[in-house]
Amino acid sequence: MKLSNNKQEKGRNRKGIVALEFAIAAPLLIVMTLGLFQLGYAFLMYNELRNAVMDGARYASISDYLPGSTQMADAATNVVLYGTPTVPVSGSTLVYGLTADKVSVSVAEFDGSGIPLYVDVSISGVDLGALWPMTLTGKPKMSMRYMGQYVGE
Repeated sequence: MKLSNNKQEKGRNRKGIVALEFAIAAPLLIVMTLGLFQLGYAFLMYNELRNAVMDGARYASISDYLPGSTQMADAATNVVLYGTPTVPVSGSTLVYGLTADKVSVSVAEFDGSGIPLYVDVSISGVDLGALWPMTLTGKPKMSMRYMGQYVGE
């Protein structure tokens, strides 16, 4: 059976529709895929930062505290940055882009005798974005009860 010219014409006109639909949908799919990668990367970086802050707070909470000294804060900062209380020979940080000026270690509260009750560790100004900028301000933050030894004057 032979098709009429009318039906053949309709079939030819539809051949380019799939390419046109793909050209319209492809940019949306690419943007959605890149967004998912960005979101996954941001979660990964935030989790690494949260673990580093938790380790730093844990270290600071059991360290010796001497009023007026920055020794505890410096050691806790190093734990957040490098995973150890001292700067290693390689000097590479656990989280890319994290520097000492972005880490805050402080004694949050004192009792009546001047003994620390809580230690706070937080991070500010770290950019999580690989494609789009996502800057953290004051997060992640960890507050732990101080259980170390008070070295009074």
